[in-house]
Amino acid sequence: MIRPLLFFLLALFLHPENLLAQEEHDAGLWTTLNLEKKLHPKWSVQLTEEIRLRDNLRHLNLFYTDLSLNWKSSDWLRTSLSYRWINKYQQEEFFSFRHRLSLDLIIRKRLSRLVFSWRNRLQVEVQDFSSSPEGSRPEWYLRQRFEILYKSDSRLKPAFSWEARYQVRDPRQTETNGMWHRNRFQFGLQYEVDKRSTLGCYYLIQQEYNVAEPMQLYISGLEYSFQF
Repeated sequence: MIRPLLFFLLALFLHPENLLAQEEHDAGLWTTLNLEKKLHPKWSVQLTEEIRLRDNLRHLNLFYTDLSLNWKSSDWLRTSLSYRWINKYQQEEFFSFRHRLSLDLIIRKRLSRLVFSWRNRLQVEVQDFSSSPEGSRPEWYLRQRFEILYKSDSRLKPAFSWEARYQVRDPRQTETNGMWHRNRFQFGLQYEVDKRSTLGCYYLIQQEYNVAEPMQLYISGLEYSFQF
């Protein structure tokens, strides 16, 4: 009796979505442009534009503009406050307009060639504020991301990250309030074009669980970053 119970608990921990509903799958493409301006040795502002495709890259999912203020208090501690304006395409052929605020606390530690980082994000978002009766009711999430970056002698640097999202409160999907419900696993490569610009590519797997209709996404990503 004990051994089957242990296998069941292990399956629930690793793939709890399989016990709730049939999982759906999709592939997407995310393309990102990052522009960062140094205001001070410890302060900078960053503008990010991103476009996301879904349905096996056949349809637009969303695009957003993100503006953040970043503070590097030391080599191991950073904080960031950002605002994101999101345009999400809906099946009814209209856009859902969303506003998001995020506060990040980032801890970094370098050991030889490896750079470890932990990002703790508090995220609040409202959607369709002026067109929906529930538009003024915010969603609250906590997002934890752990990343390992390998600092090689070459310009090409690999990185791996894992992110988990915790739903504090969502007035539209209350069944997962107070629960973890999404993981992201990402492997990528960063290429330093020069001292100011970087090209990156990555592959991301997103898994949902503890939800009625879980979705598993397979995302290919391309990004370009420039500092000035």
